[in-house]
Amino acid sequence: MEKILSLMTSVPAMATDDYVGFTFFIGCMAMMAASAFFFLTMNSHDAKWRTSILVSGLITFIAAVHYWYMRDYWAENATSPTFFRYVDWILTVPLMCVEFYLILKAAGATKALMWKLILLSTVMLVAGYFGEVLSVIRSLNKEHSLTMIMVTHQMGFAREISDRVCFFNEGKIFEQGPHCGFEWSSIRAWPV
Repeated sequence: MEKILSLMTSVPAMATDDYVGFTFFIGCMAMMAASAFFFLTMNSHDAKWRTSILVSGLITFIAAVHYWYMRDYWAENATSPTFFRYVDWILTVPLMCVEFYLILKAAGATKALMWKLILLSTVMLVAGYFGEVLSVIRSLNKEHSLTMIMVTHQMGFAREISDRVCFFNEGKIFEQGPHCGFEWSSIRAWPV
């Protein structure tokens, strides 16, 4: 019992006017309630829908846990919990694609559709995460005028964020120069 009480006291206090923190809290409780509903009522449904209900319970439970962490992160830092959002999405979005397939299977959906949805949604999430990272790098550089060294294979990303670029091939500098004067078309694929 003492462990439970110590866990409850370690939760950061939420200000009465913290609407973002309150929204994370409400989201967490709603997702936890939905998970309990799905898990507790699963056996009362027709057998062909039980897997679908189980997946729905998993989705809402994963989301509830992440909303709890996001609420704590927000309470301590007052910044967007980007990492937790993407971890949540990389787990739940493919499960939602599976859920979509399980529901539409009765109407003739194919597994190929499910795999296409999973692949494309994962690509969407990864591209979105790179966009978030680019935004953070820009704001850090703008606010603090930092010097950053980045290693990337993404030429578009390098072009977007750099003032000066340096390309290496076989451990040696192949080409370098300021971002604006650099001949980007001279870069070609090298055999690995």
